[in-house]
Amino acid sequence: MSKNAITIKVPTGKTSVIALKSGTSSGILAHGTTVKSVMDKARKSGVDDPILMFVPKKGHRYVY
Repeated sequence: MSKNAITIKVPTGKTSVIALKSGTSSGILAHGTTVKSVMDKARKSGVDDPILMFVPKKGHRYVY
């Protein structure tokens, strides 16, 4: 994991988390509802430091 890693609280339990190989990659490596499960899946696919994105449930918007 990067030395500059920042942990943030997910706004709701119904938020989905996805992992990408890089900021320019359009392919999703893993998805789930917890950061830990998504990180574990992404690492199993061979990416040690994926980009995580939160996908709000339908009808909600989050600003970070």
